[in-house]
Amino acid sequence: MESDAREDWGAADERVQQVIEGRYPVVGMSSQALSTVMAGVFAAITVVTAGGSIVDPSNAVVSLPLAVIKLALALVGVALAVVGWQLARRRNELAPAGSGYSPVRTLTSSQRRVVRRQTRGRDTLTAEAAPIVAALLRERLAPARTVLMTVAGLELTLLGNALPTVWLSILTAIVIVSIGAAVVVSHRIDTRRLAAVERAFPSV
Repeated sequence: MESDAREDWGAADERVQQVIEGRYPVVGMSSQALSTVMAGVFAAITVVTAGGSIVDPSNAVVSLPLAVIKLALALVGVALAVVGWQLARRRNELAPAGSGYSPVRTLTSSQRRVVRRQTRGRDTLTAEAAPIVAALLRERLAPARTVLMTVAGLELTLLGNALPTVWLSILTAIVIVSIGAAVVVSHRIDTRRLAAVERAFPSV
């Protein structure tokens, strides 16, 4: 029975590694692509409103300096999102936009429960699950930079779109800071957890 259990975990580890290595690609739109598309939509709206004010100041919706700021935020935001998306494509770091794709789905229900609890630090790491826990943490950490780039690009276009409405600009800025802080904190937590796994099981 113990041998069978080890074989089950070994097979589970192999299935997870196959998914992570890209043998089963992301199905549907990636998180980076979704953020880039949304950034493009908001940037287009900004270009129409701010661009019109620059081209025809007599019928300006906003003042010329503000129109330039809005346009700059939109263009920088789209450029940042596109760069992040393309980097993710080249590095094979595209992250799924939805929750349907996950290497954890290749595990049995009992294995998923064990892995999730150990990944979150609720249970003590075991030798059987450690390789999978480490692989899942690395998978989450790998696309973090490009996801942050595309989200930051989207947020810049949102901010450009929100100007000059004061309350909407403040709300957008709060959302930007909150999302950025959440991503950074999550990244640091995963980094610490992965380091703990690697210290406990250097071979993973």
